[in-house]
Amino acid sequence: MGVGLLRSGQQRWSSPADANVYEIQARLMQLHPLLAALSLSLTNPKAIFFFIAFFSQFIQPSFEHPALSFVYLATVLQCMSMTYLAGLIFIGQYCSKYFKNHQRISAVLWIAAGFLFICFAIRLTIA
Repeated sequence: MGVGLLRSGQQRWSSPADANVYEIQARLMQLHPLLAALSLSLTNPKAIFFFIAFFSQFIQPSFEHPALSFVYLATVLQCMSMTYLAGLIFIGQYCSKYFKNHQRISAVLWIAAGFLFICFAIRLTIA
């Protein structure tokens, strides 16, 4: 991964501003975002087990309609999740526009991330 990031950073540094170096992002954007997110969410067993283990602690068995408690907790969770993810989307769009306009800064960050991955790999092999 580190070497790939270094190569990509070098390519971004040396390519002109109008060159298309976003081939992976272009392939990912061909998927419909809702379908991609839904399929990822529904096939994530860790999230499913977390919700079962976490939500069951807040349900009182003596309550007449425990399904209402699950619906309420799920609604609160979805509202919090949508707020958090909307914030991430807006910040991501801003950063994407910024780094498209400043390709040299983007290239330096890719190279720095590549060096960090290589340093982590060296550290793991030594320790």
